[in-house]
Amino acid sequence: MKLNLAILFWFYKNVDVCENRLQLLKQQNPNCKIYWLYGWQKSQENKFKDRLYKYLDNFYTTPEKNSFKKWIHGDLYLLDRYENIWKKLKWDSIFLAQRDMLIFEPIKNIFNGVKKDEIFLPHYDIITKKIENNRYRTSVKNYNKKQDTDKTKIHMRKNYLWFKKYIKKEYWFKNELPRTIFMTALMPKIFFEKYQTVKDIEIGFLEYKIPTYAKIFKIKRFIKNIWEKIMPIEKCPMNALSIEIKEEYIKSQLKRKNWRRMFHPYYKIYE
Repeated sequence: MKLNLAILFWFYKNVDVCENRLQLLKQQNPNCKIYWLYGWQKSQENKFKDRLYKYLDNFYTTPEKNSFKKWIHGDLYLLDRYENIWKKLKWDSIFLAQRDMLIFEPIKNIFNGVKKDEIFLPHYDIITKKIENNRYRTSVKNYNKKQDTDKTKIHMRKNYLWFKKYIKKEYWFKNELPRTIFMTALMPKIFFEKYQTVKDIEIGFLEYKIPTYAKIFKIKRFIKNIWEKIMPIEKCPMNALSIEIKEEYIKSQLKRKNWRRMFHPYYKIYE
């Protein structure tokens, strides 16, 4: 059965860059529906609508003004969009394309072989004790460094421990948690159908929440390596460190047959 694949363009800032990304997405995916999730200032919404509407099939603005909450609870705004708009539309899976990502191949080719109810999450692994001690949101050391007056502290280790306690009580989940680096994802509709049933959904952080609930809900994982830990970082096509991928590297990859076609992050217009 043919997979009905849609694209979610998740964006904010710099309308020129956003238009450039949408032109590339349309060029590579002419038959894909492209929905938007706008996460910038409400006062700028019409500016983005007027410029980008011709590329988009449906729009939705994140109903949150606090930029930190938009980041820490990005999964909830995906769910909010699902409950208000997506569940009424025809699609099987949604691919998340952020404005700082360059994609030079049709999404259906990149994820060739993915089945209807499978989920793809990049850089998927298990939170071992070593990772727990080193990750900002889970380590004791980073938690203790934060002042108690810092409102973001509650979203660090204490939140992680609450989450582990909660899923143990509600779902009898006692294993080590999986995690993802949430730069992109391919998410089936069935995930959102089940995700909306979680009672205390604000507990936890999306990097471990999404893969853990996918496991709890028995959603099969599509395995594909789009990101490796390559050193130096300049030789890595995707990173979550805000280190911009060099244009020379991108062009060198595009010259090679069947090689890298996704790059993150890249902040400028790509001619």
